[in-house]
Amino acid sequence: MKRNNSLTRMIATDILNMNFFNLLLFILIIITLIEIFKVNYQVKLLTIKKYQEIKKGVLLQSEEDNLFFKKIITEHSKK
Repeated sequence: MKRNNSLTRMIATDILNMNFFNLLLFILIIITLIEIFKVNYQVKLLTIKKYQEIKKGVLLQSEEDNLFFKKIITEHSKK
């Protein structure tokens, strides 16, 4: 049990002795990854919403949007 306790102490002291810059960099990397995944998820939801609007026959804001998403739908249906 003493070995586990000393291992825990070693890990804790390593974390506490970590350079502040490295810790800040690590936190920024994690925040950046979270933001990237949030944006990708929002884009995916928006694409699904537009796909459903086109499927229902609802007109989008512009004709360019209609053509773009119809192109995506046809490419997706071919696969």
